[in-house]
Amino acid sequence: MNEPSYRNAIDADAVQIAKLHADSWRANYRGMLNEHYLNGDIDSDRLDVWSRRIGDAPAKQLVMVGEQGGAVVGFICAYEGADTTWGALIDNLHVRPDFMNGGVGTQLLLLAGRWLSERNAQAGTFLWVMEANARARRFYESLGATNSEQIIKTDLPGGSIASNCRYTWRTAQDLAAMAESKLRRGPQVRATSS
Repeated sequence: MNEPSYRNAIDADAVQIAKLHADSWRANYRGMLNEHYLNGDIDSDRLDVWSRRIGDAPAKQLVMVGEQGGAVVGFICAYEGADTTWGALIDNLHVRPDFMNGGVGTQLLLLAGRWLSERNAQAGTFLWVMEANARARRFYESLGATNSEQIIKTDLPGGSIASNCRYTWRTAQDLAAMAESKLRRGPQVRATSS
């Protein structure tokens, strides 16, 4: 089987990204997000979000996909300079279940870390993880991220309220270096540019 390839997202990817995002939330956020919201039409909600994000992308936003055989198997969304204190934001990282533990998420973080480093190598990088999402927390910790604070977020989708952890890297270069090191130890994947 060929390894996934990686590229910047295009308008035509919005449908697959939205579907993966909605499926990931349904599978992984039970008990964390509002059940009514998860059981509702989040596919349309996510399609609206991703159509706008990709179709009208600001210069400080990166959306990349990992794909295999024309199917999106993972995606990442990052924002340069999202916070004056914490730096760049990794807003989304989702990988199809059958591609988890194969390096897709790590490769996407490596590429995002490199992209952010090109813009401001010394700026910090952060992301939010729900406290109850132990698997995601272990993944980010394996990449050298530090749990810098926990807060109750009241602005979650569907009116949900949950404890979230802010995971941080000192710099985008640190994120890229940790991801690259992890990939050297694990599955090898290739990156293509477009």
